[in-house]
Amino acid sequence: MVQGAQAIRDAAITYVIDPILMLMFSLGFFFFVLGIVEFLWKMKDGKVSEEGKEHMKWGLLGMVIMSSIWGIIALIDNSLGLNLGNPRNPNIDASQIPSLERIR
Repeated sequence: MVQGAQAIRDAAITYVIDPILMLMFSLGFFFFVLGIVEFLWKMKDGKVSEEGKEHMKWGLLGMVIMSSIWGIIALIDNSLGLNLGNPRNPNIDASQIPSLERIR
C-alpha cells in the first residue's frame, strides 16, 4: 500500500506540480521581458511607459514568489527527508557515486 501511495505522489509531482511551477515561472519571466521591451520601446519615443514598469514589477515579483516557494519546498523536503526533489532516485548512498579516484 505504501509503494502505491509513493507512486501516486511521484506521478503527481512529476506530471502535475512540476509543469505547473515551470509554467508559472515562465509566465513571470515572459511578463518581465515584455515589460523591458515595452519600457525600451516607449523610451525610444521619449516617453516613460508606466505599463512597461508595471509588467516588469509584476513579472519580477512573480519570479521571486516562485523561487521562494521552490526554496520553502526544498527546505521542508530536506528537513523531513521526504525526497520530493528526485522521486525516481530514492535515498542514493553517496558511496555509490563514482569519484575520480575510483575511476582511475
